[in-house]
Amino acid sequence: MTTTCYNELDPSDPLTIDGQQLTGSLPTADARVAGIDWDKPKSVRISLPGQPIFGLSPSAFLTWYREEAYKVCDVICFERPHLRARGDFSRAQVWTADDLEKLVGGPPIRMPNGKKLHKMAAFAGNVIETRVKQSTGGYKSVMKPDKPKDSDSIRQYAQAYPEIRSGWKLFVPPSKDTSLKSHEHRDALRRDISRTINEWREAWQDVSGKDDTRDLEFVRPAAAILDEIFNDLSKDCKAVFKLTRSKGTVNLTMGRTRVMTVYAMAFDIDNNLRLHHGRPMGRDYLMKDVIGLCDSYMPSMARANLTGYGTTGLASVERRARLNRAVKELLRAFQAHGDRQDPLTIDEGVSV
Repeated sequence: MTTTCYNELDPSDPLTIDGQQLTGSLPTADARVAGIDWDKPKSVRISLPGQPIFGLSPSAFLTWYREEAYKVCDVICFERPHLRARGDFSRAQVWTADDLEKLVGGPPIRMPNGKKLHKMAAFAGNVIETRVKQSTGGYKSVMKPDKPKDSDSIRQYAQAYPEIRSGWKLFVPPSKDTSLKSHEHRDALRRDISRTINEWREAWQDVSGKDDTRDLEFVRPAAAILDEIFNDLSKDCKAVFKLTRSKGTVNLTMGRTRVMTVYAMAFDIDNNLRLHHGRPMGRDYLMKDVIGLCDSYMPSMARANLTGYGTTGLASVERRARLNRAVKELLRAFQAHGDRQDPLTIDEGVSV
């Protein structure tokens, strides 16, 4: 097995940063793989070959990575959303941008996409049966990942499929990630939408649903629009967003997360329509580039909410297309309602 000693630099390696080698000549099938997952509220869970899963605090993990990790693994696999800089109201992000600058000196970090976690858990046998309530009433049983074992699921899958693992994006510190500077408008909008959704989620954590959801201050504008446009929405759109109506008001109990995600794509946190040069944002731009709904690799809170963290809409081409159509329809309806001057001008929206 051929490995690179991390304190002996290879001049041909394209990722040598501040004297630290990030890639190296890694082995493939016989690599020692570590699987990592963030277990809220305070533990980074680590799975190593032949060892029980163990947890470290976020600060202890940074030290372990720089000083100990290379002794026990050749490559680390850690979901990409957890390795984005933490901001206000972040829920999935562990470290600040300054903290992420410290993730150098250890083994290279490959970042699988979170949408694959269900597939990884099924492969590793780390699934549990869960009863899920249906919008039409009753429950059905589904198999979901056993969350405390996610790091083991990632490790087993990455170990078994080195060719897939090698295609996962390499982590580089934010200051060295040139991709962060190539689409500043898109990324700023993505962050703003995610921040808005996370702030709302903080407010509705203790809300049980039913009428309570509509009483939330930030939900009222969206609920009022839905009351007006409900009859204009297609049957399929209502089904995707689990929208029902009783006595003239729309019930958001089941679909509030998805509905409010689309609302945040159309309106900012102050309920102002998102505009570009005076016209609503293009729906294709919002869906494909900003949210990455059309199977883009870039993760975001909005994408995760709409796809059910990879279990809905991305499971097949047909289901993905159905979700895309429903999101586009509701987004268009929200934008048309917000564009008081001339709703017909937003048929195609405006790309930037």
